[in-house]
Amino acid sequence: MKNITTGFGLCALAFAVALYPVLDRFAPMSKESHAVVPVSAIPSAMFAQSAPVAPANVVLVPGNSLITKTPEEGRQLAIKMARLIIKVTQPDSAVREQLRPMYADDPEMLIAIGQTVATEFATIAAANNYWK
Repeated sequence: MKNITTGFGLCALAFAVALYPVLDRFAPMSKESHAVVPVSAIPSAMFAQSAPVAPANVVLVPGNSLITKTPEEGRQLAIKMARLIIKVTQPDSAVREQLRPMYADDPEMLIAIGQTVATEFATIAAANNYWK
């Protein structure tokens, strides 16, 4: 069973990667749609911004461990950790609720969410020695 579950995660990731170019055909971007901005035009304050810091009430690694009993528990932990990253990145729940319709109907955003979960799951699988 472990090979099926792990294989499913890898298949989902492969599917997302394979589907991305197909979706790009529906929303092609021409070179004209991208503005070229010289680095010197970017305010220095933008470079000084630090990464989001988790509030004290948000635990980024539940139970402070990536060790799980089964791949299914590992997958659930991966989803939880991916959701926690969103919560830290956008701590305002009202803003998150307002943004939800934007990504709920956007295939590229949904694929990105799947990729985030797959990355978290790969980390958890490695920590669990792939449940061998």
